[in-house]
Parts: sequence; structure tokens; C-alpha cells
Amino acid sequence: MWELSLIHPAKVSGSFPKGDLLPLGDRKKVVKTLSDLYPAFRFPAYPKFPNIGTITEETYHLDFNIPDQRAIVMIGIDVYEGEKADILNLLRPLCESTHWRILDLTQGELL
Repeated sequence: MWELSLIHPAKVSGSFPKGDLLPLGDRKKVVKTLSDLYPAFRFPAYPKFPNIGTITEETYHLDFNIPDQRAIVMIGIDVYEGEKADILNLLRPLCESTHWRILDLTQGELL
């Protein structure tokens, strides 16, 4: 499993976020953003886990942990299947349209 987070840093220095994180929005806005970009996105994905949304296709499986908060500052992503390059290509339109960044929790750097 590869662990990522979506964040919106106020500043970036090198490959690290600096300073405060800007809010991504509330859960309704985040779910709408993901649903608009990814037709395969389902939320909630699992009845026992109401904070989890998922994108599952033949070559990848991602779970998004979307807390029920007014000002979400981080969304966790667990990547269960998929090549790194394919996952980054999948998430690139999201980051470009929202100015969010991907934080690789394994390496501790922004992608």
C-alpha cells in the first residue's frame, strides 16, 4: 500500500510544504470536486466506513478518507493497486484544477 495525502499548502519550499495548510473545503465540496472529475468515484464506498470514498478500476484502487469537517485541511489516500506513474497521472487533473498538492507520506515529500 502507498499512502498519500491531498493538501493545499500556503507555501512550498523545495519539495516540502511550509506554513499553514489552506482548507480544501467541506466534505460536500470535496466530494463534489472528486465526483465531477472522476465518474468512477463512489462516496460513501463502504456502509461501515462513512468517511471513505473510492475509485476502483481495472488497474488501480484508491480509497479517500474524507472527514466530516467544515474546513478539511488533509485528505488521506490509500493506494492499494496501481503503478505510481498511473496514479500520479490520475490525480494530476485534480491537483491542476484545485491547486491541491499530493504529499507522499512514505517519502515525506510533495509530488
